[in-house]
Amino acid sequence: MATARHLHLHLKDSSAPNIDVYSTPVVVYAGEAFDWTISGQDGQASVTVQPLAGQSWPFSPSSFSVTRGNGTPATVTGTPGNYHFQCSPAAPTTPQSLIVAQVYAQCDSPQAGQGGYFAWQNTGQAAIVVKEAAGVNTAWPRGPTARPSMMEGKGSAAGHGSAAVLRNQPVSIVDGRIHGGYNGTYELICPNCGDDPDLDYLEVEPRLQRLRGPRTLAEGLAAYHEHLGISWADRGEITPSPTAVIRAAGA
Repeated sequence: MATARHLHLHLKDSSAPNIDVYSTPVVVYAGEAFDWTISGQDGQASVTVQPLAGQSWPFSPSSFSVTRGNGTPATVTGTPGNYHFQCSPAAPTTPQSLIVAQVYAQCDSPQAGQGGYFAWQNTGQAAIVVKEAAGVNTAWPRGPTARPSMMEGKGSAAGHGSAAVLRNQPVSIVDGRIHGGYNGTYELICPNCGDDPDLDYLEVEPRLQRLRGPRTLAEGLAAYHEHLGISWADRGEITPSPTAVIRAAGA
């Protein structure tokens, strides 16, 4: 039987996911926007990302010139499937693999073989709960997230408004940009309480640090709902992000 795990969740804010140019495989979903980046460990100041000669390419630009700093934006315009690309200077493993996952709505039936990828998309305006059907022997997505998830408020009786968010905590934030990826825990940010999502955890005052956490996903969801004065009766499997990429794997 195939099982599955969350590969990444797309942020519902202005911050696009960062993907290191020397990563392989690179897994994105159809229509996703992200930033090509160079980490300090790569030892390069500038890298060109381009398709292998004679092969198709799921982007409109024929290549990307990536330098250290804020990253180079990219948007997937091609069809789902497997692609190959190369970097100059070359990556330690070359050619590199790029996989574009097919996107399914939350109530669709995804199609993916063992080891394949697909993406679930929440087309609504609030977080949803996705549960395994009781007594049905089917594959089910499980496992930790590798990229951020975010949940937006819809207003509250507690007066904290719709700006409060639950997000995966960045390793660090410098000049409003995320650096070092995410640490797997979650933090609650409420601008109406004086917090600023562009500030690093260490840059905010102690009372806001206590509000942020960090917490596990279950603890964060409970704190988020309590802070906004919203009931949270269901403790099932949660998919709070607009799009989650899933990989099926052999049991």
